[in-house]
Amino acid sequence: MKLSFYTTFMKSTVIHTGLILCLLFMPAISACCYAQKPFQIDEQRILKNENLDGFITRLQTEHFTFFNTKDKIPTFIKEQLPINDSDLANPDEPFTSSDVVFDATLPFRQLRFGAISNDLVILSYIKGGFASFKVIWLIKYKNNTVEDVWLNHTFCEDVNSIKGILDCLNENYKDKPVTGQMIEH
Repeated sequence: MKLSFYTTFMKSTVIHTGLILCLLFMPAISACCYAQKPFQIDEQRILKNENLDGFITRLQTEHFTFFNTKDKIPTFIKEQLPINDSDLANPDEPFTSSDVVFDATLPFRQLRFGAISNDLVILSYIKGGFASFKVIWLIKYKNNTVEDVWLNHTFCEDVNSIKGILDCLNENYKDKPVTGQMIEH
């Protein structure tokens, strides 16, 4: 009897000690292990194109490394913005391109272009499903933290290069603020 009481007591003590240690160290564990907070996209600032001129200047002057696979999108971008691998196909992969070509197992977006510099990421993709369109993301970052974003949907034909994106921005968005709400990105 004494042995079973002692065994039960020790098991109980170990469990309680473990719980107390977890509670004590949980704040430290969560601080170092969880992803950064999501970046808050300022839709009104984007709709008014308040930050577009700065992005256009940087697109014209910075040196970029190009990529065309979703695994090259920096992890911190995916953690801080609503961009995820599960709903984005690579350029050569199938996706739900329209409401006619619908497959619930396929992503609704397909990457078209990606570029990165020391502090800027450019992404463009096709958003499929009903009334498909293209989306351009311009993302300024510092020390793996998103600092500024401009994004919008477009029907421009060429969003597959910096030149194509610059032409699209200058022709359709520069000095042309939009009123209303942003659509799903």
